[in-house]
Amino acid sequence: MNNYYLVFIVILLFDCFTGIYAKTTNNENYIVAISRNKNDKNYDDMDEKHQKEFDEYINDKMNEIYDIIEKNKDTYNLSNGKQDEKLDELKSIPLWKRSNESKAKFLFKNEVRSNQKIFEKYSSKFSKRSDNSTIEYIPIDSALVNYICPISNFYAVSVYLSEKTAKIVCGMDYVLFCEKDKTFSNKSKFKRSTPINDNDNDINNNNNIITSDNNNNNNNNNNNNSSIYYDINAIKKETKWSDVSVQQISYIPYEISHEPSHTPYHLSLISQSPFVNPNKKLDTNFYYPSSAGKGIDIYLIDMGLISNHEDYDTYKGTSDERVITCDAIITGHSVHFTTDEEKNYCSGTDRVPFHGIMVTSIAGGSINGVAKKANLHMIANDDTAVNILRSFDIVLQRAKPHKTVISLSTGDVGNYSTAGKFKLTELINKGFIVVVAAGNESTNCCEDKSSPNFYSYAGYRKAITVGATETKLNGYGLDIADYSNFGDCIDIYAPGSVTYPNFNNDGTFRGMDDVMGTSCSTPLVAGVVASIMSEHPEIKFDNDKMKKTLIEMSIKNAIDFKNLDTTNDTPNRFINNGKQSNYYPDQDVQCGKNSKNGNICSDGCCTKEGKCISFENHPGDQCFIENGCQSEFGYCTTKEKSIEDCEKELKENEECLIKFNENKNENKNKNKNEEFVNQCFIFESEKCQKFYKNQINNQSICSFIKEYQKFNSLDNFDINKYNKFSENCKNLLSDDKKNCEEHIRNSFNNCLIDEDFYNEYINVDNNNNNNNYNNNNNNNNHDDDDYVDEKGDDYDDYNDDVELNESYYFIEKCLNFKSNKCQNIYNDNKEEIKKEILNNSSCLYLYEHGFTDILDISKEIEKDVFDKGIIDYTLNTYKKAEEKCESTIEKDKILKSCNEELEIKKKCIFDKPENLTTNEIVSNCYTYYEDFNCQWVFNDLHSHLSYCYYAQQFQKIDLLEKLEESVKNYNEICLINPPKEIKEKYLSDCKNLLPQEEECLFDINPEMTFDELTQKCENLETKGCYDIFEASYNTPCSYEESVYKENSIVSKFDSKFELKMEVYKDLCSSINSEGYQEKVIDDCETLLKMLNEKCDFSFNNDFPKEDNDLKNQCELFSDCKEVYENPFKSIKKCMIAKMFKNIEIKFNISNENYEFFEEKCSTINNNNNNNNNNKGSNTDVTDITDVTDTDTITSTTLIPTTITSTITTTISSIPTSTSSDISTSTTTIKNKPKSNCKITKKVTITRFK
Repeated sequence: MNNYYLVFIVILLFDCFTGIYAKTTNNENYIVAISRNKNDKNYDDMDEKHQKEFDEYINDKMNEIYDIIEKNKDTYNLSNGKQDEKLDELKSIPLWKRSNESKAKFLFKNEVRSNQKIFEKYSSKFSKRSDNSTIEYIPIDSALVNYICPISNFYAVSVYLSEKTAKIVCGMDYVLFCEKDKTFSNKSKFKRSTPINDNDNDINNNNNIITSDNNNNNNNNNNNNSSIYYDINAIKKETKWSDVSVQQISYIPYEISHEPSHTPYHLSLISQSPFVNPNKKLDTNFYYPSSAGKGIDIYLIDMGLISNHEDYDTYKGTSDERVITCDAIITGHSVHFTTDEEKNYCSGTDRVPFHGIMVTSIAGGSINGVAKKANLHMIANDDTAVNILRSFDIVLQRAKPHKTVISLSTGDVGNYSTAGKFKLTELINKGFIVVVAAGNESTNCCEDKSSPNFYSYAGYRKAITVGATETKLNGYGLDIADYSNFGDCIDIYAPGSVTYPNFNNDGTFRGMDDVMGTSCSTPLVAGVVASIMSEHPEIKFDNDKMKKTLIEMSIKNAIDFKNLDTTNDTPNRFINNGKQSNYYPDQDVQCGKNSKNGNICSDGCCTKEGKCISFENHPGDQCFIENGCQSEFGYCTTKEKSIEDCEKELKENEECLIKFNENKNENKNKNKNEEFVNQCFIFESEKCQKFYKNQINNQSICSFIKEYQKFNSLDNFDINKYNKFSENCKNLLSDDKKNCEEHIRNSFNNCLIDEDFYNEYINVDNNNNNNNYNNNNNNNNHDDDDYVDEKGDDYDDYNDDVELNESYYFIEKCLNFKSNKCQNIYNDNKEEIKKEILNNSSCLYLYEHGFTDILDISKEIEKDVFDKGIIDYTLNTYKKAEEKCESTIEKDKILKSCNEELEIKKKCIFDKPENLTTNEIVSNCYTYYEDFNCQWVFNDLHSHLSYCYYAQQFQKIDLLEKLEESVKNYNEICLINPPKEIKEKYLSDCKNLLPQEEECLFDINPEMTFDELTQKCENLETKGCYDIFEASYNTPCSYEESVYKENSIVSKFDSKFELKMEVYKDLCSSINSEGYQEKVIDDCETLLKMLNEKCDFSFNNDFPKEDNDLKNQCELFSDCKEVYENPFKSIKKCMIAKMFKNIEIKFNISNENYEFFEEKCSTINNNNNNNNNNKGSNTDVTDITDVTDTDTITSTTLIPTTITSTITTTISSIPTSTSSDISTSTTTIKNKPKSNCKITKKVTITRFK
């Protein structure tokens, strides 16, 4: 391998140094990778003797690291001058251990790869490792230095380091890389979709399970099974399952019932096609193979588990008995394997492990889960990167390859981890199947590791990555969940809203809860994986084979990505467990003359055998009369007649057969694209959407006859083109639709009455009683602070008419009720409503192009599920609301309040501006802007003077009219359309307050001298550059930005400018320090020495012959290549260092070896991109063959050479020259983007929704 191993070390060290020295940070926990020899086998492939030798080597190096910490303990001082309390551990060490004459060493406790027996041996007294050894060993359970786990052929240990010790430790020749530990952030919690139900303890009605054994005669004995509408034998034939079980689930959508169902409806979605007939009653059963994951282990790496609920039934004493247990609790540096009651109640946090309870329930719960007979193992942890590694290693040691699936519902943005990636790779290469969540940030989670938006664990592209869909069927599939991430690395989508049992802090059952997030869809897919494995014990599944199986079984193009601006080539695949056929409770599976009551098949064919097969289940030629189809009991035809029927259907929908234009950049200028606008109107019409959905859902006469006759118009119909055209139409008209919708809401929202307003202000007495009830419920239900009122309403309690008379909100609502707009709604005055809507130009444009449904204000306003039924509620309550207003509001009090308000706000009168000079007008504008009372007046006069507007009904108020005129003057003259001289005054006043950009911004380049840099730094102080952002928010600049918009001088001072100012401040405050100069020279020379000696592309013509070798070496080459091509951009510290010392930087990029790798690696990268684009290849489940075992992981072939993070380092962020060429003494180096290689800042890990 020549120098590849050394190159690898150099690059990682470079990345670490860049992050370590960039900025003073707190003492941090690091993952430190210790390597012995590049030729070492993977740790788990070593024999016992070599493992023991390796263990001793690692323990010795941990001692060296501990000594470094001890000798540099003063560097752990905190900002308050006190020493970090974590170093109190050092005080417990015997003094003689620190003596130079002592040969004692520590024996570090290893809890994951247990050395407990050895540890206990030395715990009673200090002892020698062996008879021939002169070294005494002191057992220690250290929080400063402790084992994590072996990864590949190196060992990861956890070390608590200061800035100085990080430099020393990460620079040791046996340290392969360092990266900071991470606590994955809790910012994207999964959220409750409906309120919890404390009384929902009786859920047996949702767990009525029927198997084919107790229902195997349903096809022939209809009298005894009249309620059975599905065909077990047909399902067996379709799925090839050995037996079929059916879980009967009662479910009413929330949109209809307005109550939570708390039933596992998510299960039914994965055992049928989402292309259902919207005119039929929905089948909510869950159909699954009776093996149900039996014999398969599902490991959940999560918060913990409480298994005190029937959802975690172990079926004790039956042939299906299984294990549901918490195996380990990992927090801090402690690994604890559970005993006794801990196996039923464990937590890696200090609260109820609701997230872990949920994922366990969904993966394999007997009620809410997919794999109802699988063994369920929880590894409870605190969500740190270190402890997820330990969790992975516990699974690696204890679980069975090819019989285990791991579910991981966690991750974070910007946290590429070398250790995490390659422990994950190790698990997968050993035969374990890993399923991970895509995340809930509504963003692309598949960006490259160099991107600050890299997403772990999805971004590693190793595991099976799962996105989330909504659970509501939209008539032609499902919508992507609005929170779900997307991207080309997502392998499959699954329902994101689920039901699970929740618990109180004392472990008692609290109620069934509904939640949503990719955290929920991930264990659901893990359950499907377990079901497939148990149903096919003859197949030796690995991760790749299972991924291909899931893709093959998935329902393609069933997901609508309409909420996404771009799909980023996201695969359109929805999870399915093998049964794709659809049945309907209102359609008996039996039909014809031999069925009970001579049942008719209303939406399909009644076959010769008396089976009702709907069109979407592809009846094929069974609908032909010549094949025995019973025409009197359903649709039957001949081949010729069906062709005629299809042609007739196509003719009736001829206008819908438009050519779908796939152009992503349709011209949004409607004046130039009227044809496309008209096409969109036709496309979105109710008639055409029904036609398209029938084609998509196979509910058309044409659906099955396409197999026998070609129709050009249908051959061109493709769901991908349909979705793209729909997206283009949405984009073309999005602005108009958004503006029109906003206009309608703004016009009529004030007229609406919701239950909250009615109960708080109108039905006050009844509301007080309800409040007492709700307060009691809140005391019981909200002991978990994760759950908040999502709507955020905070109404005060108004208990008497006096308080109502003092309520701005109540007075304003009463005023609105009397307005013409509201009265038009209450009296259903359609013509006046139409005038109001079409008074908006966007609404008028849509109406003129056929979108007449915008006149239906109920449809427009009730698009949000939370507003469903609000129009009807308003019409039923507005009269009582008007009566309450009339009986409550006292005119004298209102008038008095009005006069008090006017007295305060009369200073805002902007009267007769035509008599004022430019300077006087500008002065007034500035004054009004800085007075918050005037801002209230000019921003929303109506709301802030609601007393006056109400009083104006019975008394003229001159001052109010003057204020109204002032609002018009202010908006027109100061903001919207100021005269030229006023705009110029804003500009000149703002310029006088801002320093000049050219005086504040500068680039650092290799030719810059120290004196030049010093002068630039002095300018920053004298020109007021550091105060530039405070200046940009002053009043003149605010007006300047408002009127000049994108041409504003203020708009130039964006976040990049702010970042540069921070960099300048840190740099300029340090450069004159002698210590800083020495440090930057030392850092530069250290890195250059390693690069010049070890990052060497002189391969002595020993070019790699095998593809795997070349691929692995190309990964190293790509990172080192960036340093060679632009050293000053990659090692910015040297750009500063050469100001203080003549430092020569030499790299040779013109030799044939360099050119060889540049050419070969470019070809490999292109091939990889092509493979990613074609990753959806199909593999039949029943034809899966064993694949060759994957290669052993070695440090030179699989370890990446970059470490990404969220820290923005001071030195690496220095603005550099943007010129295309940078000259050095040896060559011309072209600028290329710098790899985003920094040590990760400690953040908190993401528990997905």
